[in-house]
Amino acid sequence: MITKLTIWILSIILSLSFGFGICHAASLDPMKLGVGARSLAMGRTAASLAGNINSMFINPANAADFKGWGATSMYTTLLEGEITYTLLGGGYQAPWGTFGLSYLGGLTSGIQIATRDADSRIVASGTSFDYSNSVISLVYGKEIMENLAAGATLKLFSKGFSGSSGSTASGFDMDLGLLWKPRKDFSLGVSQQNTLPASIASITWGTGEKEGIPFNTKIGCAYTPRNDLLITGDLDYARNSPLLLHAGVEWRYSELLAIRGGLDQIAINQNEATTNLGLGIGLNSNGFSFDYAYYIDTLLSANSTHYFTFSYLLPEKKIKAPPKKVKAPPGFSDVPQGYWAKEAIETLAEKGIIGGYPDGTFKPEKTLTRAELSTLLIKAKKIKVAKPKEQIFNDLPVKHWAAPYIKAAVDIKLVGGYPDGTFQPSKTLNRVEGVLILSRFANLKPIREESPFIDLPASHWAAPNIIAAKKAGLLDYIPGDSLEPNKDFSRAEAAYILHSITK
Repeated sequence: MITKLTIWILSIILSLSFGFGICHAASLDPMKLGVGARSLAMGRTAASLAGNINSMFINPANAADFKGWGATSMYTTLLEGEITYTLLGGGYQAPWGTFGLSYLGGLTSGIQIATRDADSRIVASGTSFDYSNSVISLVYGKEIMENLAAGATLKLFSKGFSGSSGSTASGFDMDLGLLWKPRKDFSLGVSQQNTLPASIASITWGTGEKEGIPFNTKIGCAYTPRNDLLITGDLDYARNSPLLLHAGVEWRYSELLAIRGGLDQIAINQNEATTNLGLGIGLNSNGFSFDYAYYIDTLLSANSTHYFTFSYLLPEKKIKAPPKKVKAPPGFSDVPQGYWAKEAIETLAEKGIIGGYPDGTFKPEKTLTRAELSTLLIKAKKIKVAKPKEQIFNDLPVKHWAAPYIKAAVDIKLVGGYPDGTFQPSKTLNRVEGVLILSRFANLKPIREESPFIDLPASHWAAPNIIAAKKAGLLDYIPGDSLEPNKDFSRAEAAYILHSITK
């Protein structure tokens, strides 16, 4: 027979291993330990790491930015090898959203059963048992409007002891998440974990006893001040626990190597917390990645350990880059021979439709704004413009340099404003927005049929116009079957499409 003392001792061990306390009639959620070496090295931050296959299992809304398909695994041992902890997962992007599936489990074996002798002394019985705790996660995430994604995770829990009647338990719960990306360099994520009430979702033992699953709110942000630097922060709030802070940084030394570090707070009791340290590196090449983390537990030194994650993500298809070290011919200094949009850029420049900068550059990869594209298209149509007599949008003064062109573009229904009465002339365009406007410019009739792009479902609000542009040959510069709808819309892309329309 397994004594209450043995179970109590095991609970203490596991609570320290998983990094939070055990309370009566409450069950461990294995997700609390973390689901990837990258996250653990960055202080266990994950709420807003969009597009990362592991982070979608913490905040399901992160799945919306996941491209193509991929698989991941993580392995570690805790308490100097006494507990093994394993993750296996995968994700797939379908036209109607992104799906994820993972198994996460901890196992400890050979735990000695204790009994009391006739003198009430605790002695080993000579027999042992195993204990396991796991969760299967089914994830769904989708962009519900521009820059806002939502997701949900169904979690199936299972745990138990070997060698005793009624010693297994199972249950379920659900996570809900949101991800907001107001700017391309900043994102904010919210994950409500184990949201269902105990009357609906709980873990039930074979004996009929029920355990609740602790509710937790996780709020996080990610900021990329420059291309090689990522700063993340998460806050965790749960009942009977202090507010916990997680912070991390990732410096991408090169395309191959990333270096990471972070601080992770864990609860000691209802009022106190301690701060642990995470360190790690990441190696990435052709979609394959290896992430390593060393997590330093200041509360339990035996729990300081190594984490290993192996993943594969279908590489993003990119526009072919110009060859390096090629001298640019006369014209724009940054549009070299062999550049994929060179003919389009120089032809439009000769016609006076598009221009460069005073330093002789064209800046082909620079993102277009709504004002710049409106101006470009009105010039291409050779429409005479005049300064508006009155302000047509709240944020567009009549003295604005682009006001005459924007008014002309609005008059012929190429562009429009927003419900709040603004035009947002400085707002940069993504690929879907830019192609949509150029499709209207070409007077292409929207086509409602199956989308040729795996990341643009036919139900997408702009799909009919994008499909029309594809069939008209305006998007031949995009390789493969991925549109990358949220990719920045560059000056080179606009020149290429406009040249295709006007030639």
